[in-house]
Amino acid sequence: MNKLKLTGNQTQASEFFLNGHRCSEAILKSYGPSVGLPESLAMKIGCALGGGLGSTRNLCGAVSSAIIVLGLIFGRESESDQLSKDKTNQIISQFVEKFLSTFQSLNCNDLLNLDEDICPRLVQEATKILDEIIAKEKKF
Repeated sequence: MNKLKLTGNQTQASEFFLNGHRCSEAILKSYGPSVGLPESLAMKIGCALGGGLGSTRNLCGAVSSAIIVLGLIFGRESESDQLSKDKTNQIISQFVEKFLSTFQSLNCNDLLNLDEDICPRLVQEATKILDEIIAKEKKF
């Protein structure tokens, strides 16, 4: 894994989104090089998550892709690594709490019903929260 880039992720993810990527694709593609996720795989995973999990408008794609990024950074590599599992769960809880404090929902349908043009803001806020958590937990 390369050294994580903690600047420019909001801008890059926003640009990807505005250029036709789904929210989940934009986030995964933005963080992919830093977490060892090839662009083609980021796009495949992101495609499935976009629109609230395959366009079902369930879990927001910005949220699900951010959680994948956190798992790639902090997740365990062995089923016996309980410490990493617990730490990852705690970190994901931080992300969810911060996202909910801003948007009051993780559900794509709820978020879009509040504002149909909210997706660029969701991408920006998800990447902002990701960068804050990564910086805090990894001490970069």
